[in-house]
Amino acid sequence: MLNYVPEYMGELLAKIKQEKRTFILSNTNPIHIREVKKRFAQSVKEYTFESLFEKIYYSHEISLHKPDQAIYDYVVKTSKLNPLRTLFIDDNYHNVIEAKKYGLQAIHMNPVMNLDKIFPFYK
Repeated sequence: MLNYVPEYMGELLAKIKQEKRTFILSNTNPIHIREVKKRFAQSVKEYTFESLFEKIYYSHEISLHKPDQAIYDYVVKTSKLNPLRTLFIDDNYHNVIEAKKYGLQAIHMNPVMNLDKIFPFYK
């Protein structure tokens, strides 16, 4: 889903990244990625999209898709994460349920783009 990216999002993600490891796990394709990066750059001038994340996992690049638990296992093992200490946030309820079944801490984010409500202490 493509949405408007609030201007504050870059600064919020940068603050979170200073203290936490940050990743993206996305079921997407190259066309969608270009549009997301374009919209991000239009709103957030001081950071590049990629600079705010340690690693970005795109489903089409790793041939795995959410909500299949194999994708969560791949990310956890590749990035050497502890599922019990890893927060997964997604706007798709089914992805959140499967992430929880895998053992991740998970939040169903609705409405989309409300990270400031999840991480108010970084604002």
